[in-house]
Amino acid sequence: MLRRVHGRDATEARPRFGRFGEAPTPRRAGQAYLETLLALLVLCVLLFGFLQAALALGGREILHHAASRAARARAARTSAAA
Repeated sequence: MLRRVHGRDATEARPRFGRFGEAPTPRRAGQAYLETLLALLVLCVLLFGFLQAALALGGREILHHAASRAARARAARTSAAA
């Protein structure tokens, strides 16, 4: 008695490609490649956009801190001279 696997005899060859057993055509393989590239492009744009925004906000905080330190130093220097 043959053992049944997924509705077929164990001796039958299993389909190697695709959902219905057909080999992927070059057009379908190219479509999958293009979709992957487009998805990666969108993800890279989002990632680098977030990184750029973080750098800009960090630079703004550094500039704000430097300006407040300069104002404090100027205020301390003028009040000490008076």
